[in-house]
Amino acid sequence: MHPSCRRKLVLFILGAFLAATGFLAAGCGDDTVYMPHVTGTTPLTTPAMPAGMVNKQFVEDMIIRKMGNEGLRGTPMVRDVRITREAGGLFVDMDVSRLTECVGVNCIGDNPGRVMQETVEMTQQFMSTLFLYPDVSRVQMNVFGNTDNPGDENNPATRVMFTRERSQNFDWSTLTPNNIQSKADDFWAAPNITAYLAKQPKDTGTSTTIP
Repeated sequence: MHPSCRRKLVLFILGAFLAATGFLAAGCGDDTVYMPHVTGTTPLTTPAMPAGMVNKQFVEDMIIRKMGNEGLRGTPMVRDVRITREAGGLFVDMDVSRLTECVGVNCIGDNPGRVMQETVEMTQQFMSTLFLYPDVSRVQMNVFGNTDNPGDENNPATRVMFTRERSQNFDWSTLTPNNIQSKADDFWAAPNITAYLAKQPKDTGTSTTIP
């Protein structure tokens, strides 16, 4: 083969390879957008993700990647995900189980403090990720398993809802079991957890959320 033809062939193959890798990167971007599983905050400098990526399967995969497949007493971590369109964008409504049960005698009993700690961790993990997407307007999380006692894993435990407005410039690391009621747009807890919270000191935290 003439050297000039060989050079043209090499350039053609190289160009085709670069085009193919660029296509794959663009098409598979939704596999790399999840935040690492660490308790903490989403940096305020994190750039927004593209719109149009959030759907039922996307949210279910995110939950499983962050918290695993199995919840309290073998219940599925993801119970249901509902996404509805509203005036401001998408309302993501998630039903999730509490985290996989512990071992030993501590797995039996009321333990509302553990319920609240898990609620805070999942709120930080899920909402800090979902609000990266500009078409998400509200996120609600419904947690099941109000105690550690057998049979209570299907009882509603807590409900937390944040709007995009409130999530703007919100430092998720400041969220605690004692201030989530005042920081969230909406919060509900089962009676046993409400009674526990009433006895706890109020913690306003040092959040940068809107008033």
